[in-house]
Order: sequence, then structure tokens, then C-alpha cells
Amino acid sequence: MFSPLPAGLKKEDFTDVLAYLEHETGQHIRPVFIMDGHGLTMKGINFELTVRLEHDTLFITRIEMPLHRHGQGSRILELLKVYARGRGLKHIAVEHTTTHEIVAFCHKHGFRPMLIGCIEIEHGEFYGNYVLDI
Repeated sequence: MFSPLPAGLKKEDFTDVLAYLEHETGQHIRPVFIMDGHGLTMKGINFELTVRLEHDTLFITRIEMPLHRHGQGSRILELLKVYARGRGLKHIAVEHTTTHEIVAFCHKHGFRPMLIGCIEIEHGEFYGNYVLDI
């Protein structure tokens, strides 16, 4: 059965992400939402998240969190999965991985490299785009 995809991203779709970040930082976050033709960027004092829709995939094009290795990225991913499933999307992708840390994050959460456009940097480790079926 074919169901049309939603027209675009809205800042109201990401209130759970913002509530989580406020809880984690203990600060009231007043993000700046920047809409362009392809995605949505949420910026705060010490975080940034940019996502975009393409076909049946929600792409994470940038994520910068206040703390590293404290589970924040994992929690954001879980919230984005709920959002994507609710919109009928089939995949979440992390775009342009260029650090060992992000590649390890992708492997930890079951993402696989999208081999087109990826560069193998070590045995089985690629920089490029990673995708997760949801």
C-alpha cells in the first residue's frame, strides 16, 4: 500500500527532542529553527541538530551535543526513530560520517554503510553515509 510522505519538517515535530535537551542541560533552550528547502536546523548555545527528509528516509546531517559519550546522541536517535516511524518513513541515515566516533556510534546502533559514496578507511570502517532500517 502506498502512502504519500509528509510535505516537510516542522519545528513542532521536534518538541520531544528539545524537551530532552532542556532536561539534560538543566537550561531553558531557545533554539533557532532555520528552514530551507531541504531540512530543519535546531541550534542552541551548545548543541546543533540538522535533519532533512528525502524520499522515505530521515537524514541526520549534523549533530553536535553538549556532552560526548553520555548517551545523549543515543536518546536523540530514539526520539528521531519515534518521529520517523510515526511519519511512515522506512530509514534513518547519518550523513557524511568523518570521525571514528561517529562511525562507532553508527555501528553501535545497527546502521550499515551506504557503500555508494563511502570510502573505506580501515578494514570494515567507512566514512560516508550510514543507514538504519526502522
